[in-house]
Amino acid sequence: MSASDRLKVLVTWRPDNLEQIKNCLEGIEVHDTVNREEMLDLMEDAEVAYVAGFDAALFKRAKRLRWVHVAAGGVENALFPEIVLSDVTMTCVKTCFGTTAAEHAMSVALLFSRQLHTDLRHRPGNSWEWQVPGALRVGGEWPFELNGKTFGIIGLGVIGKEIAKRARCFGMKVLALTRQTQHELEYVDEWFKPEGLSSLLSLSDFVILAVPNTPSTRGMIGARELSLMKQSAYFIDVSGRPALYDLDAITEALDRKLIAGASLQLPLPPSDSNLWNYENLVICLHRIVSREETDRVLGLFCENLQFYQRGLPLIGVVNKAEGY
Repeated sequence: MSASDRLKVLVTWRPDNLEQIKNCLEGIEVHDTVNREEMLDLMEDAEVAYVAGFDAALFKRAKRLRWVHVAAGGVENALFPEIVLSDVTMTCVKTCFGTTAAEHAMSVALLFSRQLHTDLRHRPGNSWEWQVPGALRVGGEWPFELNGKTFGIIGLGVIGKEIAKRARCFGMKVLALTRQTQHELEYVDEWFKPEGLSSLLSLSDFVILAVPNTPSTRGMIGARELSLMKQSAYFIDVSGRPALYDLDAITEALDRKLIAGASLQLPLPPSDSNLWNYENLVICLHRIVSREETDRVLGLFCENLQFYQRGLPLIGVVNKAEGY
């Protein structure tokens, strides 16, 4: 095979093992760089691009690009008008996070139900009074069981489905809000369309946010929505997209005891931030990752390369018009 016949792949996101990409199929020519100027030059001949970030300037230099694979689950920053209107296929790694996100959601639900967020703040010198039975702090809350409680999952994509499966294993009732009802899923007890959000919020003991960041979802959880939740309910974000909710409204809801607690994936606040003073606010820095997930991300691209060469449908195709 001549050099001109080789499939030219540009990698601007460095995986742990670039050799895995180079060796996953024959007839491939891989170039990798994290240097901006080199990216612009190499983009001209690339047919496939595996990117950490993608913008209009890079796309403008692309002469032969047919497929761009974004090494992230959210692609809102890569959906500029030129790429949306083009016939270039875009894929992402949204199919890789189901297990890690579901295990994260269940671990946070268990943390709250067992009141471990209270225990974890016990340090020498802190006031720590106990009453009968010994597992209850004065002024604290009883631990409770997940069995019989209700999970309200907003968004039933790859992540939402995996959360629903695990919640059912804990004996929980599962409510799901999605634009497209999927009645074949036996682990969902009740379905809601977007206009039914208020009902889902009022019925749930845990509200799980698992939607992409799109124009229709940004700011979807604010003061009004939080006021509809039970005072005993918890809000858990697994989207990793702070744009989806109003942080000030959440802290106000915690202040006013409108909800029992929240878990958010936020960049770590400064040490003097008031956010650290909330006993019932669990701040996670992008914990929906794992070693296994990282392996899946790289494996997905290699599998898709093989599909692409054979003219088969790719995994994780982005609906560019919808934004995910």
